[in-house]
Amino acid sequence: MGTFADKLSSSSAATINRAFIFNNDVLSKITEYEIYSNKDVKTYARKFYLLLNYAQRRFNMEVKATYYDDASVPGLHTPIAEEDWNNENWRNEIGQKLQAGTLRLYCQLQDEHTQLCLSAFNTSDGSGIYIVRDYTANIIR
Repeated sequence: MGTFADKLSSSSAATINRAFIFNNDVLSKITEYEIYSNKDVKTYARKFYLLLNYAQRRFNMEVKATYYDDASVPGLHTPIAEEDWNNENWRNEIGQKLQAGTLRLYCQLQDEHTQLCLSAFNTSDGSGIYIVRDYTANIIR
C-alpha cells in the first residue's frame, strides 16, 4: 500500500492511495481510493462522471454499466442515462444522497485486459465521499 501518481487526474501532480491485493502470491486486484469533499454536493456526481470519462479516454475502456443503488430499495440497480449527468437538479439530488449515505454510485468499465469498477459512497463522518477504483484482470475476452 502507498501513495502513487493518479493516472485518472487532470493534474500531473495528483496522487492517490493504492493497495495491491494478492491471492496465493498472485496479484488479483489493485484498489485505488480517495476522499473527495466539497461544500457543493452536486460536484460529487460530476467528479465521478469525470473519472468515468478519463478512464474511457486515457485507458480506452468501454462502459459496460453505470448505475446507482438506493439504500431504500436493496438490490435494485437503477441505470444512469448519459443525459442525467448534465442535469443540475439530478446531480444535486445524487450528491445529497451520497453525502447522507442513502445512495452509492457504480460504473463498470473494461478493455481487452482489465475490468475497472468505480464506486462512490459516503464517508462515515459525513466529511465527503469515498471514490474507489478496483482494477482486476478481464477474464471475459
